[in-house]
Amino acid sequence: EGETSVIPEYIVMICQSDIDIINNIVSSVQVIMSLAQFQASKIAENPNDTTLSPLLAVTFLWFLNRWAPTYILPVDVGSSDGKPNKILSTWGEGDNASQAVAFCTTLCLHYQCYWPLEFDVQKSVSKLLFQLAKRGWKIRKLLLDSPSFQQMATLHCLTAGLRHGAPPAE
Repeated sequence: EGETSVIPEYIVMICQSDIDIINNIVSSVQVIMSLAQFQASKIAENPNDTTLSPLLAVTFLWFLNRWAPTYILPVDVGSSDGKPNKILSTWGEGDNASQAVAFCTTLCLHYQCYWPLEFDVQKSVSKLLFQLAKRGWKIRKLLLDSPSFQQMATLHCLTAGLRHGAPPAE
């Protein structure tokens, strides 16, 4: 909270000179995304499975809340010396950026649909979507173009009246 979402200067500098570091960062992110995707697929199969952990979902979302606003369409604050830097472009352009946003929104959709009563999960989902949206119009456009985000918006429109029409005692 209160941090500026930029890739740390040290990371940009070491990635400038060592492609292996970039590959390690990308691989680490992909592993976390694969684990989150695996959990989401298991939730879709059986949301009541007691071996599935909402705390793990919150942990995945905690990571994405820090990674996504920083590394998707990153801000170059001048530390790259104007030279092309793969860490700035890995999720900073084209299909990679839209795929990363699509991953985040699809994961959020799964958590919203299958674990609607898990307060901490829902809070983390909302935070991730908010953090992405407040980054600027380019990411907002990617969000709006994401089929999962469109589905979330549709579901919200269809169900918002149900809650608003409920008696205050509920």
